[in-house]
Amino acid sequence: MICYQTWPLELSASEFTVGRWGICRLERSQDGGAFLTGPERERAESFRCRLRRAEWLGARAGLRRMLQEAGIAPRPSECNITKDRRGKPLVDIGGAGGAKRVDGSLAHKDGLAGFAAVWDPTVKIGIDLEAVSTKPWRCRRAFATRGDYLLDSESSDSYYCVLWCCKEAASKALGKGLLIDFRELVISESASGRFTVGGNGRDLMAGRYLLFDGMVAAVVMMSHAAGCGRRDRSVRTGRGGNRGEEV
Repeated sequence: MICYQTWPLELSASEFTVGRWGICRLERSQDGGAFLTGPERERAESFRCRLRRAEWLGARAGLRRMLQEAGIAPRPSECNITKDRRGKPLVDIGGAGGAKRVDGSLAHKDGLAGFAAVWDPTVKIGIDLEAVSTKPWRCRRAFATRGDYLLDSESSDSYYCVLWCCKEAASKALGKGLLIDFRELVISESASGRFTVGGNGRDLMAGRYLLFDGMVAAVVMMSHAAGCGRRDRSVRTGRGGNRGEEV
């Protein structure tokens, strides 16, 4: 791996770590080494595009390496990654203590792979990667609302890219993918890189995002623990650096 970095995940600044997320990049000639299974290498051979192959392998290799370093998976071979009918990764950890499932999420873009996992059974996770471009700005009416708020100016090149990335990560945490109207998800950044996702009275979800080298990475956590979720009851007006009055 020519780059690999991970960060801890907490539902709030005062809480303990419930998981980790990270990014990595494989060279096109790499196969992920000991962090991949034989069937995965065989599957990778079916990709005609070498960049797409490196992304696919990198996401799985990065996830297994992270879980091993966190002490969740004793060995990479004991981490089985499958997908449900909607494409959400299912991560089963084997070993002497029996099988354990952790919630995982994978993403890739332009050769970069993103991965996230939570080992608290009450938490779901979603991750997304996007390249900064003008495409989200052109499509903004399809997903942005007047309630969305980021600290960055709406006129910046990255504003709508960050907004889209945060909402797609949230939809993955919800297990909806692109089947949800992104205008139902309201993003509110409270500190640099930290945000919540609410809307339609749903429980608030906690998120993080990073801007680096023309890319955006976002991860969102949703807690199912009784009493842990705060309902989004606010009504906001204004956008892009002007937080409207909260009622």
